[in-house]
Amino acid sequence: MEANLIKPQGSGKPENQPRSGDKAGRRSNCIFTSPKGGSRVGLAQQNKPGVWWHFQRLTHLLIASFVGGGIPTSSAALKNQRRNRDGHGRLSPCRAGASLRPRPPVGPPPGPAEQSVGRAFPAAARSEGGGPAAAGRAMATWKRDGRVTGCQRLGCAGLAGALSLSLTAPLELLTVLAQVGTCHSRRGLWQAGRSLARAEGIGALWKGNLTACLRLVPHSALQLAAYRRFVMLCMDDLGHMSQGSAIMAGSLAGIFATIATYPTDVVKTRLIVQNRLEPSYKGILHAFYTIYHQEGFLALYRGVSLTVLGAIPFSAGSFFVYISLNKMWQEPSFRFSPLQNFINGCLAASVAQTLSFPFETIKRKMQAQSPCLPHYGGADVHFTGMVDCFRQTVKTKGIFGLWSGLTASLLKIVPYYGVMFSTFEFCKRVCLYRNGYIVSPLSYKLTPGVDQSLQPQELRELKLRQRGNFEPPKPTLEN
Repeated sequence: MEANLIKPQGSGKPENQPRSGDKAGRRSNCIFTSPKGGSRVGLAQQNKPGVWWHFQRLTHLLIASFVGGGIPTSSAALKNQRRNRDGHGRLSPCRAGASLRPRPPVGPPPGPAEQSVGRAFPAAARSEGGGPAAAGRAMATWKRDGRVTGCQRLGCAGLAGALSLSLTAPLELLTVLAQVGTCHSRRGLWQAGRSLARAEGIGALWKGNLTACLRLVPHSALQLAAYRRFVMLCMDDLGHMSQGSAIMAGSLAGIFATIATYPTDVVKTRLIVQNRLEPSYKGILHAFYTIYHQEGFLALYRGVSLTVLGAIPFSAGSFFVYISLNKMWQEPSFRFSPLQNFINGCLAASVAQTLSFPFETIKRKMQAQSPCLPHYGGADVHFTGMVDCFRQTVKTKGIFGLWSGLTASLLKIVPYYGVMFSTFEFCKRVCLYRNGYIVSPLSYKLTPGVDQSLQPQELRELKLRQRGNFEPPKPTLEN
């Protein structure tokens, strides 16, 4: 059976000929049709680059971002994808300017739960369902609702993150104390909290929480911006990417944001381990100033290399859990309910955090130890570097000493993500109600007669025009 090559309208050349702006005229844009109406994708599109190829490109981008270079792009199509989106904010399957036959979007439009944070972290992309050509691929989608403005979205995320951090702050404090190995953490989880509250007051359970809340906004903004750039780099011309590449992009974005805001994490650890009644630091700014002048600038980045090392088992654990859960549910992931997404996120976070916890423990010990603090910061071991800290911890407390505080950390996952998701959804409904898209902030019932694809500014202008057309003319004075 011979196949006929589809030609673009108004042109006598086939689609696979070289064009300006597209290097070497990729044959991946070539679609063949049979006389029966069926279609098959060209061989070049089936042989997509692997995960290792995407890792090399992401590494080059990470290096270029540090030295101030631009984003390398393989073709002009990557730049056009930003403008080629549908009403739900998803990238269109076809490239801008390409004369391909339109294809239906994969799966239904994203609902309220899909548009919000559906995973525990943005590294997990939705797996495609459908035919063999879609197997093992993922559609890269921005989880952004165009009906909410950028300021409203930032406010919802900030409020949800601050509330979830504040409610789980005692568990975070107990985790850090157990990792450092202070005297309070040697009596068990419950006894450590009681003894700390009796010695320093009930407010001591929230030490360092203000620093964590202030760190949330810049960290989230940098992580989201870096994640979008990494995703744009590893997507193909049709807006697809593998799930492994998506998780790798999320991990690199998290590393970039963590390195940029790492000094605030050091200050948070120092505020947690100090005595609240006899503090060495009087506040956040005083802690920055004191650490910089007494210990030098590099003290603010002590243990930062462990963040990069810990991302390797974290990404591997997340990828393994998501692949296993997708097979267990036996249905495409874009059809998952909010409860299924919540369970997947919590399980992935638990496994990934358990695998990377030893690196987190050593990092906390390195952050807390200082010759300028009483008892060298309260760490249970004394060391001269990262490798020596591993050795002394295993020698003093055994191999399981690297997982000190894991119980409190795992207990924090479910309430943290539960409060964050529910608060974000409620704040988002309030914003949608104020913008005029839904009838009540208590549900997602749409307002009749309102085009949900309009931006908030466009909807306001449309209402003003409609109001001006129906207003009765003002009476004029006659002479």
